[in-house]
Amino acid sequence: MNTIDPTNYTYLTSYQAMADFERIARNFSIPNTKTIAIGGSYGGMLAAWMRLTYPGTFDGAFASSASVLYPFEEEYSDTDLYEIVSDDFEECREGIHSAFLSLRELSTSELFANIQDILGLCEAPINQVESNNTIALLQQSLTNVAQLDYPFETNFLFPLPANPVNKACELFAELGGGIAGLRNAASLTLGEKDQCIEVSLEHFHSFAPGLIDGPWAVQRCTDLVMPATVGEGNKMYLSCSEFDQNCFYAGHESQAEFCKAVYGVDEIFPNDETKKNHGGVEQFNDIGNIIFSYGSLDIWSGAGRVQNDERAAELDLIWIEGGAHHADLRGANEADPPSFAQARARETEIIGGWLA
Repeated sequence: MNTIDPTNYTYLTSYQAMADFERIARNFSIPNTKTIAIGGSYGGMLAAWMRLTYPGTFDGAFASSASVLYPFEEEYSDTDLYEIVSDDFEECREGIHSAFLSLRELSTSELFANIQDILGLCEAPINQVESNNTIALLQQSLTNVAQLDYPFETNFLFPLPANPVNKACELFAELGGGIAGLRNAASLTLGEKDQCIEVSLEHFHSFAPGLIDGPWAVQRCTDLVMPATVGEGNKMYLSCSEFDQNCFYAGHESQAEFCKAVYGVDEIFPNDETKKNHGGVEQFNDIGNIIFSYGSLDIWSGAGRVQNDERAAELDLIWIEGGAHHADLRGANEADPPSFAQARARETEIIGGWLA
């Protein structure tokens, strides 16, 4: 992990980012034209929030795979993300779950050299905390594969083949499953085993889903805390009752402790403050002119999927069958299913109506 000087990130908040974008948009605006905010993932969150916060500047917003509901417990369960990952890996999830149980047993038995050998770590874990954190390392790897489960090759974050979840299941089976198969599947993002994995195993939460060391990780500790817990009955990962570290709030190292130790953040930004500043479904609906799009394979859709009900009557909600994370914002590809082109055509039509 990088060494972070908290004083360098005084203005690193979503509120400041929105204010900066608003000023840029306002200063470069052309009379009698309209401005539309467009983004995916965190960019999609900002786009929706900017429409809500600065409606006089942004006439509409297109938010793809935007996790805008994560602060609202009544709208979002912190077990949703890992349930979606499990569904994506339906073909081999039971075998993967069994392999994680075996890895947990090696950790409990403190067979650190065995873990190093099977996983191809450059250095063996030095205690059970670190050996347990190898579970988090592999979870993050497979979760990243699910996040990027596009039907075409991509170099976004990692160089991955088309349909990487299917490929991961093939790699898992190639070595007969088990921990070796788990490591083989994770090679898609961790590299081949002949190149040892150089990684710090000190903190479990450094392997949280979607966490990228540096400024983004700092924001995940402050105003963009997105809880993820493995719920009971998850068919792929170890549930809270099987492995308490997979409980976001009750694990051996809480998110707050991780944020303090690594980034010098004294406390997690309260969700109530986020609710007040960013609003929920009713507020988005009241302002209108927002497109929310999500895909059936998108692991982050649970934290943002606005339901098609009376509270969202003024919103445009687009569901993309077979779509992974902000698939509609990626360039058209001959491997795209029809749902991708249909979503893009509908989004273009709606934005065209706003601009007319």
